[in-house]
Amino acid sequence: MGDSPASMSLESLIPCFDIISCYMQAMMKDQFANYVVQKVLETCDDQQLELILNRIKVHLNALKKYTYGKHIVARVEKLVAAGGKHTPFSC
Repeated sequence: MGDSPASMSLESLIPCFDIISCYMQAMMKDQFANYVVQKVLETCDDQQLELILNRIKVHLNALKKYTYGKHIVARVEKLVAAGGKHTPFSC
């Protein structure tokens, strides 16, 4: 059986992030997809969060110009203010 996302190493996830990074910017501005990005931020582990935040931070100023992008900016600022510490949601 395949690896579950929770058991995958960060190194194995980096190519996935590279592939979806071109879609992330559009998703962060979308009315519905921004919630998917927020859920990813909420559920990933600390290493994954650091990787994703580094990709998102580059776009923060641009995201502030979009209604739904502002939701991502607020979530990122909240995570950064907390020092990136969060408790991943677990099933």
